[in-house]
Amino acid sequence: MENQIQDYGSAPFNLFKFFSGEPGQIHNLKKSGPLPWFAHPRLKIYFFRPLSSVLISLEHLLFGLSPLGYQVHAMLLYLIFISILSQFFHGIIFLESNQNVNLAAVIAALIYTVSPMATVLFGSMAAHHYLFVILFLLISLTAYLKWRVRSSRSGLFIAIIAYCLGLSAGEASLGLLLYLCAYEVAVPKDTWMQRLFRLSPMLLITIIYLMIYFGMGCGVDGSDHYLNPLSMPFDYFKELPARLLIMVADLSFGIKPALWYIESKRLITIIIGSSAFGVILMVLVPAWHSASKNNRATILWMGLGTIGNLLILAMAPPVSARLLLPMIGFAVLLGFIFKHWWGILRHGIKISVLFPILVCFVLFYIHLIKAPCQWFRYPAQRYSAALNFTTEVHSFNILTRPHQKIIFLNHPGKIGFYGYFMRKLYQLPLPDQWWPLSIAPYQHKYIRSGPNELTLEIMDGQMMGSFTEKALRTSHLPLKKGDQYNLPGLKIKIVNVNKIGPTKIKFLFDRHLEDPNLCFAASIDNCLQQIKPPLYGQVLYLPKI
Repeated sequence: MENQIQDYGSAPFNLFKFFSGEPGQIHNLKKSGPLPWFAHPRLKIYFFRPLSSVLISLEHLLFGLSPLGYQVHAMLLYLIFISILSQFFHGIIFLESNQNVNLAAVIAALIYTVSPMATVLFGSMAAHHYLFVILFLLISLTAYLKWRVRSSRSGLFIAIIAYCLGLSAGEASLGLLLYLCAYEVAVPKDTWMQRLFRLSPMLLITIIYLMIYFGMGCGVDGSDHYLNPLSMPFDYFKELPARLLIMVADLSFGIKPALWYIESKRLITIIIGSSAFGVILMVLVPAWHSASKNNRATILWMGLGTIGNLLILAMAPPVSARLLLPMIGFAVLLGFIFKHWWGILRHGIKISVLFPILVCFVLFYIHLIKAPCQWFRYPAQRYSAALNFTTEVHSFNILTRPHQKIIFLNHPGKIGFYGYFMRKLYQLPLPDQWWPLSIAPYQHKYIRSGPNELTLEIMDGQMMGSFTEKALRTSHLPLKKGDQYNLPGLKIKIVNVNKIGPTKIKFLFDRHLEDPNLCFAASIDNCLQQIKPPLYGQVLYLPKI
């Protein structure tokens, strides 16, 4: 058990080292849990986030397992961020000659403030580090512009320090460099060599950071979700258009990226993303033409910065919380769009502008009417889901003997990983082995094919096609017919496969299935419960999850 705890845990300053990629660690996590037997033998999910790790560890020291403290702290940080963001928008968006109020800046700040993307910061510890990332990124961006516009040396110093802190909070801070490059391309009148010279401190910090990052062995490997354009250029560019479009759909119309993971709805999300891209361009181009010279430059560099951040984010699976960085630029674009078309609307509606006006009404409804309402709904939904999950984890107390093994015949992926983690967190009893046999989201048919053998057939589907399965094993190392895998007390043989993954697997245990040290469990009607294995020759059907 000591080795098991050491393998599945991280130091307080290195909380985001989930899986190291070392075959020894991965094998131990398969032997004892929570990794399933089919996980990539060199699975690596390891992020360099020391500052976020320390801050989250301090929060845990202060607040323990009570969510209120974390939420209050997150809200305070978010309010600080929004106050800086509002000043930033007023600084980069210039007043037109006939304006008394910077309407575009006010709208942009309001859109970002009520964006439902931010609600995940208060309801999910998995996204908690993004608070630190966006705060330091914004401080650095604001200070850099102060240095470039006002020649403030203190601005450069603050920008460098904040960028370093941001990078230590999370690799998403690299998005700052995209905004800075976009600014240097679109705004200054300096020569290209002068612009490059201005960027050189931030470029040098980025190079040093990447050397440290890869030198420590950080990164992701063995997973289909994270695509490095340097080591996997074909896979990255193959997935790039679709991932970009679903992120554009989320930014524009609030279409949640979760739909992307449902194969039957993937085409719909691509169509919606393409439509969103088209209508945003349709209403943005006239706004750009009507803007002053300075504001045209602002639209250009904010737009380029947004696109650059989306290209970086396309390396990972689309998630709403990650869009908080490109949302900074996108909120500015929406601010200009609403300001321009409001001016058109004030002079009366003409047939020629009817469709763009309707588009603006839809965008206005999504970002300024519907979005604030979601702030009340989403946190409540997350709290309810978390409460139900915690209750399920606590209630699943079937450990009655020492050296017991729990075998999950089917279950949602969250039970296997978060459930195991939650039991450790609450110091609940853990078995010697925590074995998920399958997490495929289809109906399961288990045949008792021997005194100590189960044969699994996946009905109307296969393994390795779901979001969680793809996260744990890349399709470049597929499970093949005839492959065998051994765990202490369990032998696994793949009998049949289709083009995606296994459809039939045999599980041979080292003892009779009625042995009291073997405890079988399954998810039935969204409830995890203990079940008895079928008798010899009989069949057990488990419902689709």
